[in-house]
Amino acid sequence: ATVSLSGGYSHAVLVSLDGAPEPRIAPAVAVLASWTAGGAFRTDELVVTLAANTNGSALASWALTLDFNASVLAYTRATFSSGFTSTSLDASVAGTLALVAPGLAEGSAGEQGDSVLLATVTFAVLASAAEGLAL
Repeated sequence: ATVSLSGGYSHAVLVSLDGAPEPRIAPAVAVLASWTAGGAFRTDELVVTLAANTNGSALASWALTLDFNASVLAYTRATFSSGFTSTSLDASVAGTLALVAPGLAEGSAGEQGDSVLLATVTFAVLASAAEGLAL
């Protein structure tokens, strides 16, 4: 799935729902990328929260990509929800982060709800960013 910093829901997130033998595309699961409203200024920090609405199912794993404007933002760090294990982030492609949580943390029965925290990603607004560019 692609979650754009312009915001909105993605309806094609690779997830493994409780009881499903294989990860699958689950159109009933939505991911929302949210951040503080308003503009960002050069050298500001922009924190993006990624959360899922599991539509009543327990989320056992997930994978998504987060696309951003690399001429405006630089990825600085990410933290993942403690409900998942073996999490990873690939930032090797400019303007794209690939985030993966392939399993549940020990003792977790799966995350469920309308706003299940997946990860928090922090960016720095580049000092060289031109005014008026989309994030």
